Amino acid sequence: MRVARRVFSYIHLTDGLALFCLSYVLTVFSPLVLSAPDDSLKKQYREGIAAYHRGEYARAQGQLRRTFTADRSLTGKQGSVAYWLALSYQKTGHTDSSNWAARTGTRAILKHDNFDARLFDFYLSQMVSPHSESSLEATELYFRLLRRVGPDLPSKTQAVLREVVAQLRPLVGDETLGKHVVRGSSSSPEGWAFRKGAGLWLLTWWRRQDPVPKTEKNERAEEHLRRVDRAVEKFASQRRIAGWDDRGDVYVRYGRPDQKYSIKFDDMGFLSEVVRSGVPVSRSDFPRNVIWKYPALSSSGKYLFVRNEKRDEFELSTALELLPAPLQGPFGPGNRQQNVAYSSMAALRYVYSQLSLQYHDRGNTLSKLNGWFSYQASRRRISDLSGKQGGREIGFGPGARRVFGGSGPEKGYPSSAATASISNVRNQERQFSRRRTREMPRTHSPAGEVGQRLPVEYRVARFLGREGTTRTEVYWGGRTGPFADADSSTGVEMTIVRHGSQYRRLGQVSRGYSGDQIIGDGWEGTAPQRTVVNGGRDTHHLSLQWDWRSREEPRRPAGQRLGMFAARVDTLQPLRADASELEMSDLRLMSVPPSVRDEGGSILQKTVPYPYDTVPPQTPLFLYFEIYHLGQSAQGQTRYTVTYEARRQTRKGFLGRLFGDDTNTEVTSTTAEYTGRKRRTEEYLQLDLDLEADPKRPQSTQVTVRVTDNVTGNEIERSISLTLTPSEGGR
Repeated sequence: MRVARRVFSYIHLTDGLALFCLSYVLTVFSPLVLSAPDDSLKKQYREGIAAYHRGEYARAQGQLRRTFTADRSLTGKQGSVAYWLALSYQKTGHTDSSNWAARTGTRAILKHDNFDARLFDFYLSQMVSPHSESSLEATELYFRLLRRVGPDLPSKTQAVLREVVAQLRPLVGDETLGKHVVRGSSSSPEGWAFRKGAGLWLLTWWRRQDPVPKTEKNERAEEHLRRVDRAVEKFASQRRIAGWDDRGDVYVRYGRPDQKYSIKFDDMGFLSEVVRSGVPVSRSDFPRNVIWKYPALSSSGKYLFVRNEKRDEFELSTALELLPAPLQGPFGPGNRQQNVAYSSMAALRYVYSQLSLQYHDRGNTLSKLNGWFSYQASRRRISDLSGKQGGREIGFGPGARRVFGGSGPEKGYPSSAATASISNVRNQERQFSRRRTREMPRTHSPAGEVGQRLPVEYRVARFLGREGTTRTEVYWGGRTGPFADADSSTGVEMTIVRHGSQYRRLGQVSRGYSGDQIIGDGWEGTAPQRTVVNGGRDTHHLSLQWDWRSREEPRRPAGQRLGMFAARVDTLQPLRADASELEMSDLRLMSVPPSVRDEGGSILQKTVPYPYDTVPPQTPLFLYFEIYHLGQSAQGQTRYTVTYEARRQTRKGFLGRLFGDDTNTEVTSTTAEYTGRKRRTEEYLQLDLDLEADPKRPQSTQVTVRVTDNVTGNEIERSISLTLTPSEGGR
């Protein structure tokens, strides 16, 4: 049983096995520690294994049982005594005893910090249970394995990890694997060497696939393990390191096909036209095959697999691979080759008559093939009516055919017609493959599907607490969709899950809002909201989730999820707490609610966080940020300079676009100097970003604030991006 299958099999194990599996992860990558048995136990151990190899299983059981009773954790160069005893029991049909030996031996070996891979494999293969609910632990085990992916590991460990990564390859893709996980030019998993940091990248990738981040489960990873288990079982290949053939690659990407269909080569009309005298093919030469269809994903989601009998597996193929090699050409002009080419045309016509039922874009090829046979039939009728024996006689006996030439492949002799048809099929299959790659998603899973996707926008900013920890603020809102019609019958629950640098879950914060609570102040959609995660001195990651739910209503059950939005914020570094280093918070973009913009009083007191990327005209914008650890002069005074810079991308005129880059960068900058006595200070900047320079098109803008400590000479900067949108009617 392959390693990744063992990982998944853990899902089905009893809870008592959880400790074993986690212990395995902690020990599999450590050097093997051998027990130190006395000489008599060593002798019994060797004699028992020798008896097993001679086929003397009862004798082997006796020797190995005595050794096992004395030391259940005994492990020698040939493996553990528990492994050989379990095998011996299995050979004699004592399944319960075999399971007992594997189970108790495994626990004893782990207790003594030893490990036997074969025993581990055997034990898991015997202990599968369909009723276990340990999927969370199984996923954690899988992530622990991925975390170790990297360079400079023992060869046996590398072999295990190559298999695990090979089973993830269909989801990630070769190009991405080559960029982040695998180094070197080898495309074969057997030759893979892993990059430094590959394991952390794989964990990050999986976290981004989590459809419901606020739960402890990663539903998508769990489903992947289930698909891996089924692929290894149903589509096995001993030749490939992943453990499955091409069907397995497609299965782990998309799951069970919506429809399956096979072309049967048992039609008598087909056989009489193709398997004829002088043609070196038989019915058995036409391969077994299956077509998988995923119409819900794309009309191009069709995969044809053809059985390769030599390799004992199915391969992703084209329509040509449904024909035996002699019928694929090339074809010469002689009668013998004309005879074979005729069978090739007949076989292609039959194949495409079947494919056209499944592939709506195959009708043109079938029409051309039917056209050639219609031309041949009409020429034979004309020849028979005229009483002149025209054309060429090919084949002999019942399989003999009279064929005619003409201008163009559709009216030519069989060799030219078959050559042109096969060339046409090859071109068509290449186009179909490219279209399928373009239109089909990289992977698809129904795991965690939760209705419509909420149109949430958000921004994140970090601030340094006085106690030296980093506070992270997430401010968010929604302008369209269900937010536009929010009322007291609906509500939003916003959840932030905090993960450590190695993606271990550290805690979560949740807050609920009723629909009428988040609407107001004249905003289009929701009023901006803010959720805070306090504390933290280390690198961390955030998972964000918004659930739009119904509240109590006569026609709808309370708590029904109406939509969801999930996002991830990776690698948030803590702000420096060292008082000797200048530090700065992130920039918090602020605005003023529309309902109070014309009221009197201090405008700064009316500002609220602005979470959106796009900024309509006439929107007042401010930046809020904090500065920490300013240096003080001998007189206790702070002196610092704040430089504000805005870089805006605008489009050039016609001539500029014609002769070069069609974008132009406009830079505006202002500088101000400040003095004070506090080492920690708060600053507000009002942004002056008008649209007059380019009122018809959106403008991508980056705002940078640079702080220079004039006492120490230290400098730090932060940036924020936004898009200035034109007034209505722009483009």
